[in-house]
Amino acid sequence: MVNELIKWGFLIYLGITPLIPDTINSKYRIMDIYLVLLVCVYLINMLVNYERRNKLCNDLKSFFKDSIVIFMLLLIAIMGVSTIYSTDKSLAIQETIRFGTYIAILYYFISEIDIKKDLEKVVKFIYYPAFIIGVLGVIQFITGKGITRYANGVARIIVTLDNPNTLGMYFAVLLFPLVMIAFYEKRTVKKVIIGLVCLIFVLNIAFSFSRNAWFALVVGICILTIIYNWKFIIGLFIAGAGVLLYPPLSVRIVGLGKAVMNDGRLKHWGIALEMFKDKPLIGVGNGNYVTLHPEYVKLFPKFIVPGEENYPTHNSYFKILSELGILGFIPFMLLHTTIFIRSIKVCKLYSEKYKGLIKGLIVALLIFFQANLLDNMWFVPKVTFLYWIIVGILILLYRNKKAAK
Repeated sequence: MVNELIKWGFLIYLGITPLIPDTINSKYRIMDIYLVLLVCVYLINMLVNYERRNKLCNDLKSFFKDSIVIFMLLLIAIMGVSTIYSTDKSLAIQETIRFGTYIAILYYFISEIDIKKDLEKVVKFIYYPAFIIGVLGVIQFITGKGITRYANGVARIIVTLDNPNTLGMYFAVLLFPLVMIAFYEKRTVKKVIIGLVCLIFVLNIAFSFSRNAWFALVVGICILTIIYNWKFIIGLFIAGAGVLLYPPLSVRIVGLGKAVMNDGRLKHWGIALEMFKDKPLIGVGNGNYVTLHPEYVKLFPKFIVPGEENYPTHNSYFKILSELGILGFIPFMLLHTTIFIRSIKVCKLYSEKYKGLIKGLIVALLIFFQANLLDNMWFVPKVTFLYWIIVGILILLYRNKKAAK
């Protein structure tokens, strides 16, 4: 009974995370308090229940043997050590703890979620809130209420996700698993309903005016064309036609290449490389790129971007390279490479059931890797939270098939 209540508590946490704006959460710490209480109940249940304690020991042994987890633990150890020499130690500790929560969430997900009984619940608790946000996003674009960001004078929606780029990638990551579920769905009515939800997601990606999310959408369609059906390319042409019909979208896309070269990204990457050159082995400390950015701008005036002081790298790979050096970058890359290889293995293990979902998850992983070339999406909690849930689902599917053999 208690175990089920904790599981429902976790699912509720999964569902409400994207619905609570950071402006509210940062003030009242709602999600942090909720998560701490959930962890406390879980630990107390483990302490008072002998069977649960035994299960915990066995689960931890299995968890720590997984190559994905090994790389995560190695990475968090390097993050922890970096707090010693970081200029802003509190920020380094904060980012290290945040990554630690992803390890804890992944552990709980793998240990307590039953792939056969609970996967449908997990999917619902992810997609129902996304549908609500999607509908609100369309309404926000139409009414203009709550809009605080603009691109060339055109409103960029944010809803509860605090940033248009975050919202765009949130829906891009969620879109492709849903598209593949729709294609493998045999019931016509359900297929149509899922198709309409996908349309809402695409509209939100469009109205976010996030060029990175648009690029992810195009890349995702191209990948689906390769791994599933060439007819997906039709979707690309339809999207292109939609762009031409709505001038603000076409102007934004035409400026994509120019923006990458001129909006400061290259200069931020230049600063990251200078930090890496100074401390190639260990980096400047976890999360400390932003802290040291003003100092490096003074040393290298050619990298000045007016109005973008204390700015992020806009590239997760450069962020890790500059903050954790080679010692952190290698396990970081090995971690995500291992995740991708595992996803391919999972896809090969399944024939019909889960096949659509798995292919969609692989596309979501690939576009997430791509998105981090132009943004720090691995370090945006509401989006990276989805990433680790995807990883959890893939690990569960892999273990389920291996156990069956």
